[in-house]
Amino acid sequence: MANHPVYFIRHNFDRNPVRDKILEKLFTNREIGIHFYNSGINPDSYPDRASKSALKTLKNAAASDCIIVAAYRDKDEIILGKPCKNGIVIKNGYSGDPNDGLELKTLQLENYYSIKFNELPLLSVLQPPFATIVHWHMAETAVNSFYLYKASGEKGPKPMNLGLLSGWHCEILCEEWLRLNKLLAKKLFKTGKFMKDLDIIGQARDGSRLLAQVKFESSQSQFNQFCAQWASTAAKGHKIYYFTSSKFDTNTYQGIRLISLDDVYNEIYVKDPAFIEALIYG
Repeated sequence: MANHPVYFIRHNFDRNPVRDKILEKLFTNREIGIHFYNSGINPDSYPDRASKSALKTLKNAAASDCIIVAAYRDKDEIILGKPCKNGIVIKNGYSGDPNDGLELKTLQLENYYSIKFNELPLLSVLQPPFATIVHWHMAETAVNSFYLYKASGEKGPKPMNLGLLSGWHCEILCEEWLRLNKLLAKKLFKTGKFMKDLDIIGQARDGSRLLAQVKFESSQSQFNQFCAQWASTAAKGHKIYYFTSSKFDTNTYQGIRLISLDDVYNEIYVKDPAFIEALIYG
């Protein structure tokens, strides 16, 4: 089954009585909405890049058979739903005050599900930063599989696949794979987080350094750049690994091993499915 496009929208309106009422009403009615300026729904009518982009993305979402992930300030749940066929509706006085001066561009959701953060932690830890509304490519596999599970009435087991893991969980997964394959003896630094070029730093069984980068998606040029950076370290006998779900022509380069994230996931899932479920669902 083909994946539906996934859009993410955050409702982080400024705190004041009027906007608080709007936020609560949007959440209760299972609607999404943006304001920016009182300039209609033509992106070209807006003065800056952020507002133009938001209007364009909202229109794209309204016109497509997509899944919308909607987050609302101060709410501990997220709404997953489909855009109603009515499209974008401009509403004035949405707060209940006809003179509130806010032209809200709204889109009604249908076939929606309310998801608590602890049901699928990825939806809270992997939210796109900064933008109001975006095409959320990174979460497409996760959102589609979980939406389908909810639409089925939660029949059968919860979905479990590589796409449901956050980047940080992929790093933990790779660290566990290194241990299971008796490649990693000891950790020397905390996995991932604030390290720029490496996600796993440790000691191999023979006492040499073990260094690894984990990238869910990677280009060939990114891999080549990593290899060029660490080839001299590998030449000294240290163990260097590059984990990714992307496919390249070779699995070794100047002593650096390229490991498939899909293979890592499948191997650990067979050995310990409970560990995979704990990573995804907590």
